[in-house]
Order: sequence, then C-alpha cells, then structure tokens
Amino acid sequence: MHTHWHCVVLLMCVRLAQAHESDDDLREAAGQYVHAAQPYASSGSSGSSGSRRALSSGSFAPIRIEVRTGAVSGLSDADRTFLMNTLVPASVSWLQTALQVNPVAGVLRANRNCQIIYENAQVCKTEASLPTCGVADASGGALSIPTDLLNELRLCDSCLASGTCSGCTTSPAGAGVAADFVLFVSAVATASCSGGTLAYAGTCVRDQFDRPVFGHANFCPAALSSAADQWETQLSTAIHEVVHALGFASGSWPLFRNGDGSPRTARDDNGLPPLVATTCVDGQTRTIRKPDPNTVALGTERGLTVARMVTPRVASVVRDIFGCSSLVGAELENQPTSTGSCFGSHWEQRLFMNELMAPVDSHIAIKSALTLAALEDSGWFKANYSVAEPLLWGRGKGCSYVTSPCVSNGGTIALDGMCTQIGAQGCTADHRARG
Repeated sequence: MHTHWHCVVLLMCVRLAQAHESDDDLREAAGQYVHAAQPYASSGSSGSSGSRRALSSGSFAPIRIEVRTGAVSGLSDADRTFLMNTLVPASVSWLQTALQVNPVAGVLRANRNCQIIYENAQVCKTEASLPTCGVADASGGALSIPTDLLNELRLCDSCLASGTCSGCTTSPAGAGVAADFVLFVSAVATASCSGGTLAYAGTCVRDQFDRPVFGHANFCPAALSSAADQWETQLSTAIHEVVHALGFASGSWPLFRNGDGSPRTARDDNGLPPLVATTCVDGQTRTIRKPDPNTVALGTERGLTVARMVTPRVASVVRDIFGCSSLVGAELENQPTSTGSCFGSHWEQRLFMNELMAPVDSHIAIKSALTLAALEDSGWFKANYSVAEPLLWGRGKGCSYVTSPCVSNGGTIALDGMCTQIGAQGCTADHRARG
C-alpha cells in the first residue's frame, strides 16, 4: 500500500511544509521570505561573530542540527520516547554524515518581526508577534520561536527625517544555539494528517544566502510506529521530512545558488527572484517566483509537460542512472505540491520509484546520489556521496525508459517494472519486496 509522506494541502503536499512554507519552505505561502543575517566562519578558521564569507569558501563542516520539541499529543509515553530519543536522532545522525555546510560562527538566532518601521532610519517602532515555526498545540496552532533563539530588536518612539531617534529601548537577544539548523519536531494530528499522510515539514527562516536555518517537522501520530518491521519506513519518513525542512522544496528552486554564492536566478531590487506569470506543470498559469531555466526547466516528455531540475550534478547523476547521455535533468513530480505552487517538491515517481524524495512511500526508500546532488547544487551544502545507496529502478534501461510511455501497444506492452493488468504482482527492482 502506498502511503503519502506528506499531505497535499496548503502545505507542501505529500511531504512538505506547513503554514510557513507551505510548499516551499519559506513563508512563501504567506507571500514573504524570512531571512536572518548570520555570521559565518571565515575560511580556514573558526571565525568570529562579525565575519562573513561567500559560499565558495573551503571551511565546510558537518551540519550541526539542534532539535527542539514542539507540541506532542495523542502519543503513548513509549511512542514519544521512540520519536524524540530514537527516530529523530537517527535521521539527524544520517544527515550530519551526509551533508556539510559553511558553519555558523558563534550562535544561531532568528530575527524578531517588526510591525511598523521608520523607513528613513530603518528603525523599528513596534514589534510584531514573535516569528513562528512548527506546531504548538493539539489544534495545530503555530509555535512561537522561543526568545532564547531570537536576535535583539531596537524599538524607538520617534525618529526624525535626519535619522535621529529618541525613546529607544531594545528587546534583548537570546543566548542562541551553536548550530547551523534548528529543527522543531512535533507530533499532532492536525488537519494536514489526512489521506494517508505520514508526516509533513517545511522551512521557517533562511539566512542571507537563502539557506534554511530554522525548520519544522510534524509526525502524524496515527502513522508513528516503533515496531521493528516498520523501522525502515519510519526512518526514511523522518529523513525525508528533515530534507524538506532543509530546503528540498519548490520554494527553494528559485533560491538556489552557484558555488561562489551568486544566485542562479536573477534577483529584483528587493533581493528576491521576481514574480513572473508562469505556465505550470498542471497547465495552469500562476504568478510565482520562477526559478531560472538553468535550475528548473519546463519541457515535454511522453506527451506531458514536465519540469526538470537541470543543475550540473543532478544532470550527471540522472544520466548515470538510466545510462542516457542526452538527458538534460531529472524530472520533478508532474503536479504542483500545494495550492499556489507551480512545480513539485519531489522527484517524479514514475522515474524514481522508491527514491527517498519521491512523493509516495512505496517500499524501502533509497537515499540515492540524486537527492544529495540536488542538495549540493543548491549551493548551501556539500554532500558525502559515500553514504548514497544505488537506485535500481530504471538503472541502465536507456533513454527510452524515460521517453516512452509506461504501457503501449493498446495496453499490452509494459516497460520493465510496469504492469498491464491492475493487481498484477512481481518482484520490485531491488528484489527486496513483492510489488
């Protein structure tokens, strides 16, 4: 039985986000990008709190992930212990082995929100509600980021045209945390936990290079299991969700960077990819922050409109998988992940059946070089390909496996792994399950 990793609502659908980044981990759903300037270690040293550097610097180190607990309801004590003490740590451990980042120097914090600002002085008059990330309660309410993880904010009663301000106070900075990413974990049966959804996740805050630095993952209580025979599914679900929170999402595609830190997609005067009316993979036209064709390109395959990630490492890996040197990239799922999005936030399942970032859990998920390549091509990570597992679905089948329909000749001929009759069974491509 196929089970959706995520749900398809205003979040990311089958494995994506919640209100902040619904389907793009950002505050894309709300129409706003949340950034926080973070100090980065200087090349070749531990750096200082005031240092900055471009993403091309050589001092990458394993990503440090700080886990914080959000709301947990409807779980037994044993399941709660399993989630927080076994499942999440195991997923974090794998990711810390697989990914490196430019480490944050000092401590990581998020910015407070300003409701009213003096534009002439760029000083805040009134602080808005605290930024949120994750699930706070059984009703699905948003979790406020605790003040110990927030930057200071200067507030002034008045500011003159000259920029001189008076009546100023400062909301103090919290202690922060020595980490590169903060993950808020919850387990609440929200409205998004429906239709077979196992979990969902998203990004809340990005840094000045657009790398996600705060994110969340909510595990649907009914789908959580500590049974030994469910371990592979549970672990792959957890890793899948954290990968979404780390930026594998449609809202990230236009924010990808080159190795030197420059944006792959041109920016407008606000420093964001411009809003563009775009024909999406479902044929609908939406106004989105469209990724440059050097990152995600629309095309036609098998008589369908498809979106392909065409970044260099991804293109190289997908050519290797199918043994087809003419492939320009790897297809994303052929439907938007959530309302308002244009492209999918997963690999196309017909081509990458049980890859970790396929939209639906089929059997044993493969943590392949394809997903690692996409994360490295974002410009935010360096990947450790030694932890990648071989993706056998379609391997070496040639270009026709990608370009031909699953079933042809009036429904009598099927590609390897496909079937011509509903309910037909056979071995999976890796010979590890009946499918």
